[in-house]
Amino acid sequence: MTSQDQMQLDTANIIVDGNHHPPSTASTHEEDDDHDHREERHVVDAFHHHEDNTEYEDDEDDDEEDDDASSSPYSSQATFGHACGIWFNPTVDVISNDLRDLPKGRRELVWSDMIGNDSNAVHFERGIRTESPETVENSLKDLDRDLKSMFSFGDTALRRARIQCPEYIDNRDFRLRFLRAERFHVKNAASRMLQHFEEKKFLFGEHCLGRDILLSDLNDDDIECLESGGHQVTPVLDRHGRTIELCNFHLLKETNVASKLSDNRARWYSLMTACQDESVQQNGIVRVIDALHDFTARAGKKFDAEYFKLSMKMYHAIPVKFVATYVVAEDDRWKPVLDQKLRFMPTEWRVRTRILKGSYEECQYDLMCVGVPKSILTMGLQRHKQWMETRRQSEGVKRRRV
Repeated sequence: MTSQDQMQLDTANIIVDGNHHPPSTASTHEEDDDHDHREERHVVDAFHHHEDNTEYEDDEDDDEEDDDASSSPYSSQATFGHACGIWFNPTVDVISNDLRDLPKGRRELVWSDMIGNDSNAVHFERGIRTESPETVENSLKDLDRDLKSMFSFGDTALRRARIQCPEYIDNRDFRLRFLRAERFHVKNAASRMLQHFEEKKFLFGEHCLGRDILLSDLNDDDIECLESGGHQVTPVLDRHGRTIELCNFHLLKETNVASKLSDNRARWYSLMTACQDESVQQNGIVRVIDALHDFTARAGKKFDAEYFKLSMKMYHAIPVKFVATYVVAEDDRWKPVLDQKLRFMPTEWRVRTRILKGSYEECQYDLMCVGVPKSILTMGLQRHKQWMETRRQSEGVKRRRV
């Protein structure tokens, strides 16, 4: 075991014992008290629970033991220590500073999201509630009241969607997606729903506001972006049962004016399709951005701030929680691009982002420690092509000729 691994192991033991805040943020936080210790224990307890009781859903062509922390040459406690180092001690100053400046409750909520302990979120943030039959019914009633007042705000896309198809907007399951995305914070759910339809109108036009987007709504460029596999909502789950969205930088199309919108329309379709799954709504999505490949073709290009802002706007309109983002890169050659992305990223996303640097094997180990199957980096396009074919069959759409 290396000295770095030993340091992370010591960190883990300190956190589990409840005697200290995680280092790098502790020195500037408020004085510890018994309540702080209890909340910190809540945050890390889930890791041990899932480490003992949950297995990965992994690629069927890979050896299942490859992604099991217990098969690592490190002990499970050392693995936990290494994960704590990633979660609690971000290596990028802007992320570390943002975490330090967050109110205590929101900081604990970020750590709960990343570790996979959503059941304790209610302890950390005002206005959010744990899902239960009573919470669902009360929240739906409150949301209905808020939406009715919004319908009179003016000529919004939400209002036009309801005129087109009241059954679509009033659908219980559809509204529940937004409540789950905001942990049953009703006003935030109503706001996201308003934003959702504005973005949908921007991307696809007014004619399809009152229904789900279909493959037939995508043009040839949109389909090409979707088929490229640059962005995939994978069938692989992380250690805590959360769906993984994979971004392959080396597969992304060049971002000219047309493909900027095509890429976002393709992502909208795949993410909204994923959101139909109740488990995705409840557990959220973990994003993995693979920047390990094809550096020379991408990293040297000028950062496209306009394209990135459009992408962030699209993501904020999707009714699902994006609980963590892991960027894997070989070295600092990506740093100028990543620094720009972080600068334009909203704070709530930035504090849930971690940069994992190292060799291919080192990045695989880092991902395994935080609960992401190592095989995510070797998935290829086979499963994505199968998903595309399944979507075509379910929607009765024929493959387009090139």
